[in-house]
Amino acid sequence: RVRIHDSSALSHARLALDGRRKRSTTANRLRVLIRASRLRSGRHRIKVTATDTAGNRGTRVVRFTRCTKRG
Repeated sequence: RVRIHDSSALSHARLALDGRRKRSTTANRLRVLIRASRLRSGRHRIKVTATDTAGNRGTRVVRFTRCTKRG
């Protein structure tokens, strides 16, 4: 879950998975469902970038690893 808070209005937000843009919006809400079962095993990265109407930009990166069950 990612929440974007700012005292100015949100101008633009984007979400990328493994360097590929999945969704972007100019609305105040960005909702994306990522199904882990559809990801290959290994390391992944989600990057969210938000820009407000004053031109300030913030970025958050989350790294995770998907493991498959062996058996």
